[in-house]
Amino acid sequence: APPLDNLQVRKAIFSALDPWNATDAVWNGLGFVSLGMPVVDPDWLLPEEELRTYLANPSRARDLLAAAPQDFSPSFTLTVADFGDTHLEYGRRLAQQLEAVGFQISLSIVNPTDYPQEVWYGGRYDAFIGPIAPMTTPNMYLLSVLHSRGAWNTHGYSDPALDSLIGEQAVALDPSHRRDLVLEIQRHIMDKAVRFMPMTR
Repeated sequence: APPLDNLQVRKAIFSALDPWNATDAVWNGLGFVSLGMPVVDPDWLLPEEELRTYLANPSRARDLLAAAPQDFSPSFTLTVADFGDTHLEYGRRLAQQLEAVGFQISLSIVNPTDYPQEVWYGGRYDAFIGPIAPMTTPNMYLLSVLHSRGAWNTHGYSDPALDSLIGEQAVALDPSHRRDLVLEIQRHIMDKAVRFMPMTR
């Protein structure tokens, strides 16, 4: 839904966010940035230096917003799961990073009882900060969250090329080939600014 149906706006959001800074400040650095997907081995994860090419660049975020159509509204709601003061502080800090480049952010605080139904099942959010549904395997995440027909695809993004990559990795027998496909999937998701997990444990 507007304005997040616009790729340049989503890229501006990603560029505005510095999850490393926020994690150091709020979580004492006890976390890392990822897609939030369970992996077989750490080398299945995009390295930090590559993730940083998509994130933590406020000047690029401002340039992207400046190039947006004249009728563009930089307003959206950031839903934050209320799992305690630290979670709320983290959500507020990311909202401040977005506001610093020109976004107008409304915070919606959701209590833990309503959160799964609102976000995990209902997809009633523009963007959200909070835990993702429990996932134990790469395929569980890829086929249910990222695939266009996935039961947990509440963000509504779909791309036949992405679906093809997900299907190909699911049947890949060579572990190194499957790893390469999973890395390509992560690059696709970051390049299209769909979703990522700013604080992963």
